[in-house]
Amino acid sequence: MPTSGARSTSPLRVDHHGQCTPSYGSGFSAAHSIEVLSEVRGQRRTRPQGGLADEHHRDAGLAARSPLLDDAGVVREVLSDHHAPLANREGIHVRAGSVVVTTEARNPDDETGMSPAEWLADGEVAVIEPVGDHRPGPGERPGEEAGEPGANDGGHATASGPVGRAGYLLAATPIERIEHYLAAGGGRGLERALALGPQATIDEVTASGLRGRGGAGFPTGRKWASVRSGGPGPRYVVANAAEGEPATFKDRMLIRRDPYRLIEGAAIAAFAVGASTVYLATKRSYRREVEALRRAALELTAGGLLQDLAVSIVEGPDDYLYGEEKALLEVIEGRDPLPRLLPPYELGLFATDSPVGWEAGSRPVSARGGSNPTVVNNVETLMAAAYIMANGADWFRRMGTDQSPGTVVATIVGDVVAPGVHEVEMGTPLSRLLDACGGPRPGRVFKAAFSGVSNAVLPADAFDTPLTYEDFAAHGTGLGAAGFVVYDDSVNMASVAYELSRFLAAESCGQCPPCKQGSLSITAHLATLVRGEAGDDVLGKLGALLRSVTDANRCYLGTEEQVVVASILRHFPEDIAQLLEHAPRVLRTVAVPLIDDISDDGTVTYARRRADAGPEASG
Repeated sequence: MPTSGARSTSPLRVDHHGQCTPSYGSGFSAAHSIEVLSEVRGQRRTRPQGGLADEHHRDAGLAARSPLLDDAGVVREVLSDHHAPLANREGIHVRAGSVVVTTEARNPDDETGMSPAEWLADGEVAVIEPVGDHRPGPGERPGEEAGEPGANDGGHATASGPVGRAGYLLAATPIERIEHYLAAGGGRGLERALALGPQATIDEVTASGLRGRGGAGFPTGRKWASVRSGGPGPRYVVANAAEGEPATFKDRMLIRRDPYRLIEGAAIAAFAVGASTVYLATKRSYRREVEALRRAALELTAGGLLQDLAVSIVEGPDDYLYGEEKALLEVIEGRDPLPRLLPPYELGLFATDSPVGWEAGSRPVSARGGSNPTVVNNVETLMAAAYIMANGADWFRRMGTDQSPGTVVATIVGDVVAPGVHEVEMGTPLSRLLDACGGPRPGRVFKAAFSGVSNAVLPADAFDTPLTYEDFAAHGTGLGAAGFVVYDDSVNMASVAYELSRFLAAESCGQCPPCKQGSLSITAHLATLVRGEAGDDVLGKLGALLRSVTDANRCYLGTEEQVVVASILRHFPEDIAQLLEHAPRVLRTVAVPLIDDISDDGTVTYARRRADAGPEASG
């Protein structure tokens, strides 16, 4: 739901004094603008005579997709699961949808005489009724202050409370006011980026070696460069805060501690690629995070730090696939989280007349519409980018390893004494991180760990593996988003295979039949195995299904099913043999570690499993 169409791509604008000042590039309105999409009941007060012309939306390819504004620029429909219309313009009542609170482009005839920033901060605007820390400077490492010896034993994790020791990303205490953020050095990264220019900003991030912290580990600078030099149309930046990977809580913890830094990092990315609109995409069930982002966005905009960058907070569903970047864009455009065929840098937000997919236009394939290349970055990635721009690429590379520089914010849950979220240097062995969580439960030993459900199992004898992309890859798995669930020797790993397969089968969207039907069949065979009812041919059946479950995949979910289940069968044949031999057993029940919350005292609350999660293992 952009607030403007494509305009000049010049990196400079001229203010009313005739001075050239840095600007973000294409598509900026003349006003500070913020949109907050919320599942609320409340009121919306709009400025008289304000609004964005419909032709701006047609320019952005929105005419038939997201009819949100009428001719006067007033909201008349919301993005929601049901596409429910608003009751009226004065009192908005939405069942499960979104309310748009926006400051439109300033009208020259507006009699209020208020600047956009003043108007945004005014108490009459957007009335909604919902139903100093030390940071490392150049040369310092997380956990140490200037002039003091390293407090983290060379940068590795130490136990210091239920959420571990804070680093430069994970603030020791939450930053809840903009003055505290600025006092802690907030805004310096954006200021430096504006001074350097877009290409030099991309070069700095590239030189830092920052890699995406959402799971894939793709070089951030390369992603930004590809979007800046990509196809025609306006650019967009999306912060992926739709954290739904099992065993992962780090993005929510980061937002709770410092939401301002995320928005600053997104603004830097927008400036670098020439975007005028940023979307902060999270889930409607993450109420604390939504409120933190809303407060920070309002304060940063009212303070003028974001210039005329439009910031939107999008609340999506709890579906697992919502976090997949191609499905994420679908939700922002008002549809279900069904992954597209093409990645965001090829087919971005509000792209016009895509020649492929269910919504293909009638124009010839050779014709070129606006592809609107879009950056999608993880919360941790964008926050790290803000620090890199503030302190320099060399500062960042002093931490971590050559191929995986910096720190990583890791979540540890499962069979450990003290679950929590810790920030450690890249290259820290996983075993040290587990020690920081108190080790295994009394009388038990570790057996295996998974980074979410996107990577192969890591057996306990490989727990000394350093937390880097390259070292985890060398062990046949992936670092992912560094959200680890750990199992001890009380678990039969066939039960883990069944539960994870059942989760993935339920979350498969059904666009690719081999993935949906294959994962359901795999889950059914694992259920018979766990019940002790499987015949000797079950492994052959599972092998055939695992080979075909990835056919024609639009996303990575089918591959997750393949690598997770196959790795368990490969690494724990004795657990499978025990069940095939019908040996006497009492299997421990395990659950998919979908985290609802981790409290300040380290208590983990898990979400209830979906009711439609596939075949039951119990008889």
